[in-house]
Amino acid sequence: MSGDNDLSVIGMVFGGIFTALGGAIAFGQSDEKAKLVERMAQNPKTIAEIKADAQKEDFSSFASPFAANDSKYVLVQGRVTCDPLTSRLGQAPCCFSRISTTATNGPVSERSSSEVFSPTSIQDATGSVRLLWDRSSQLPLVRGPNNRSFGQALLMSLMNVEEKEMILPRDVPIFAIGEVAALNDKDVCIRPPQTDRYRRTVMKPFIVSLQSPEEYVASERSNKRAANIFGGIMGAFGFGLGGYSAYHYFKSSR
Repeated sequence: MSGDNDLSVIGMVFGGIFTALGGAIAFGQSDEKAKLVERMAQNPKTIAEIKADAQKEDFSSFASPFAANDSKYVLVQGRVTCDPLTSRLGQAPCCFSRISTTATNGPVSERSSSEVFSPTSIQDATGSVRLLWDRSSQLPLVRGPNNRSFGQALLMSLMNVEEKEMILPRDVPIFAIGEVAALNDKDVCIRPPQTDRYRRTVMKPFIVSLQSPEEYVASERSNKRAANIFGGIMGAFGFGLGGYSAYHYFKSSR
């Protein structure tokens, strides 16, 4: 009987864990970004219009690193451009490259990474605007090609070294949602939204995507549906396991 009770207790514990995890997965996936992109894409502005609005408000009002308001929060859509840069492994045109290297020596693995980038802009039919990001920004990187020769690839394999390059391609469609800020006294840029020094304003999301706004919204909502289904299944399993274990625990305790 004691062994059965122990198993029942374990079942109740794991049932509670699965139920909690399922709920976290199901309700933790938000579609707020999808709603934001959908709303802002309904009234898009060209880059020329964004710069004209900045001129009207005076560029100095866009210079404060702690200023943030809705008039400065915009969606920009066009093509990503930059000064010539090629990926280091595949020689593909790009604006940003990150190489991750893993060297394995027996049970020990050492990981390192290196980055290079070129000043990047978004260009549409009316003009271009610089795109800035920080280390916390999630750039839409894609796997870059690896054009190493067979001999080089064989040598890397014998040395137990693996390299992977992620790049931001050049001259491809892109959209970004961010804050308009002064780049200098004559021009503006799009950057991650800033908050004031006392954290009194809500930090708005900074979104950069190689999808169209419509594709981005559909992808975000598809991910949310998948999370809801998976979380619901896990939660139901945990609830059933916990309930079944509790039933047997109290039954055997009588």
